[in-house]
Amino acid sequence: MPILRATTRPGCEQSRLGRRSPGVMTTAPWLALLGLVACAHPPNTASAPHAPVASFDPAGLVSLDGRTLRVPLERPGNHTWMRLISFGDVHGLVVVQSTDDEEDPPDRVQVVVVDGDSLRVAFDQVLGAYGPTRLSFGRDGEITYVEDGWTACNRAGYPETVARDRVTLRFDASAKRMTVAERAVTSAQQRCGELAG
Repeated sequence: MPILRATTRPGCEQSRLGRRSPGVMTTAPWLALLGLVACAHPPNTASAPHAPVASFDPAGLVSLDGRTLRVPLERPGNHTWMRLISFGDVHGLVVVQSTDDEEDPPDRVQVVVVDGDSLRVAFDQVLGAYGPTRLSFGRDGEITYVEDGWTACNRAGYPETVARDRVTLRFDASAKRMTVAERAVTSAQQRCGELAG
């Protein structure tokens, strides 16, 4: 099967299955069939000294800046997309895979970073309980998302109503780990009794 490749600088926008967004190069038809997507047109190219080259193949082999690492796959052929990020001079690749649940599967998010002459997984977690989680990207590799209703109710111990949090992920000072750095309450409310048992 073909390998997904992207030559770009960190900061380009995400794209899914050939849907167009401003400043985004969409997938070729064969990539859409594989469910593999890459961004290839950065809106801001001034922040990186060179353009890293990244690839992700259907067997789970990540290549970034000439280094390779095999990451766990949820299921070969699942909907997968990727995005380049950076933290200072360190390059990283966000790999998002839909999980192998029966209906409305959540996403598994893996962040792979350059660590000397090799790559390491800085973050690996399934976000939410159902459906894809929309990720937003900020400076220095920051990732934010709003938790889903199931996750909010579980976190709060299933009260009658709970506010869903906006979660911010950041790299630590070493750029080798990404963790939850901040939680902020949003106006989105979830009635926990309305969730299916």
